[in-house]
Amino acid sequence: MHVHRVAMAAVEAAGYDQLYRDAGAPWRPHALYLATIPRSVVASHWQAVFGTPPEPGQTLPGVPDEHVTTHLDVGQWAERKWAAMHAHESEVGRGASMTLLTSLPEQARAQMLANEWYRRVSYTGTSETALSGPRS
Repeated sequence: MHVHRVAMAAVEAAGYDQLYRDAGAPWRPHALYLATIPRSVVASHWQAVFGTPPEPGQTLPGVPDEHVTTHLDVGQWAERKWAAMHAHESEVGRGASMTLLTSLPEQARAQMLANEWYRRVSYTGTSETALSGPRS
């Protein structure tokens, strides 16, 4: 969460010439890609993690599928991702996504780690619907 906050603050600050005067000309990024997970993916693995299907009408973690603008197949790095996640002791001890991932059957966990989903947000803060969406 803290990395998200810092990244968002940096994107906001990047275009202001009164900040960091010695850093060169102000620069505005066109977009930021926010890591997320589609709710359909959460729903498909819910029972494997919790032992029961989601309750009817239950709001699941993640975002509506239509908010996901970019999907990457990162299967060739899935094992490295898993090892890197285990290297962060504070995350392992804290639980959250690590607990959920370790609760999944190995094949489902491998499938999750082999995919990454993002929501493209323009630097003005508006959501866009495609990787090649409009640029401000």
